[in-house]
Amino acid sequence: MTLTTISIITATAIYLAYNAICLALFGVPESLSNTYYLWKEKNGKGWLFCLMMYLVVALMMPAWISLSEGSNFQFLAFLAPASIMFVGTAPRFKDSQLESRVHTISAIIAAACSLLWVALLTPYWWVMLIWLGFIALASVLTSSYKTAYVYWLEQVAFLSTFTAAIMYSM
Repeated sequence: MTLTTISIITATAIYLAYNAICLALFGVPESLSNTYYLWKEKNGKGWLFCLMMYLVVALMMPAWISLSEGSNFQFLAFLAPASIMFVGTAPRFKDSQLESRVHTISAIIAAACSLLWVALLTPYWWVMLIWLGFIALASVLTSSYKTAYVYWLEQVAFLSTFTAAIMYSM
């Protein structure tokens, strides 16, 4: 197993652990970003959201760029995690107009670049469809598809990217 694969698997594990803990403590949040506020309200630890975003980016970006080497679309492997850094740096999307704009635009860019990377650089475009199916089922089973649709769409983007990147790195 290469260092690239280990780095991506570690980033995925951090992301999944964070989500599992949040789901156990708070239930299904309206968005991943809303966990910043849930942590802050619970015990003043909103910074855990920021830390998770930074750790995932620190582990994913070098590996992702390496996987994309030689492609005309390598920039997607930079823009997606760079945008996630902005999401983590501007977590107060409800409290600050400036942070709301930075956060929202960055989140959209990150999701779009991630999914484009999966579709254009890997042969695993179908992973997005599989995760979309699983996530749709989870949202229906938890009856959260109306209140947490942003969270579920974020899961499709993150999990598709992690899965395709792991498969592509092997």
